[in-house]
Amino acid sequence: MKKKLKQTCYIENNYELVNKKWLFQVLCCFKDEQPHRFKDLLEMLKGISTKTLSQRLKELTAEKILIKKEFNEIPPKTEYSLTQKGYELLLALEPFEDWTAKWKIKERKK
Repeated sequence: MKKKLKQTCYIENNYELVNKKWLFQVLCCFKDEQPHRFKDLLEMLKGISTKTLSQRLKELTAEKILIKKEFNEIPPKTEYSLTQKGYELLLALEPFEDWTAKWKIKERKK
C-alpha cells in the first residue's frame, strides 16, 4: 500500500536557500561531521570560486545550519561545522540522494 502524501509543501518556504548553486555540494562536505577550514573546503570543491564559497558559508551560517568558530591565533584560523539543524538537514537529504541513485538522475554540469 502506498504511503499517503502530505498535502502541505513546506519546501517552498526554503526554496530560495536550497536552490543556490553549490549549496548542496558545500553541505555534503560536512557529511564526515568534522569541522572544516575555508581552504580545505575550497580544495574539496573543485571549481567553486572563493566568492561563491564565502557566500554559501555565510548563508548556511546565517540559517544556523553551520556554525563558524574563529580562533584568536596568528595566522587567523576559522572553522565551520554542522549544527544540529544542519545534521538533520543532511539526514533529510539522504532519501533524495537514494532516489537520485535509484532513478539514475544524471549529474548536471556546474
